[in-house]
Amino acid sequence: LFHHYAGGRVVHVHLGLYGTFTEVPLPMPLPVGQVRMRILGAVFGTDLRGPTVCEVIAEPDIADLVARLGPDPLRRDADPELAWRR
Repeated sequence: LFHHYAGGRVVHVHLGLYGTFTEVPLPMPLPVGQVRMRILGAVFGTDLRGPTVCEVIAEPDIADLVARLGPDPLRRDADPELAWRR
């Protein structure tokens, strides 16, 4: 999962088995426990908890990351054979 921001910054998130985004209407309560990332919108906010990966990368690094990890096997246009070959 990639979140794109101004200035060419990208947040790469891999939820793994335990990661989750929780959406809450604003105003959000103070975080309880470990929150890896909080995103605030005009009406809702979301907290990210428990991801395997949450890192800031540059836009040009996306291609290298996808080449290393392979395509997302859950996408509708995915070729499941690619995942089995890895």
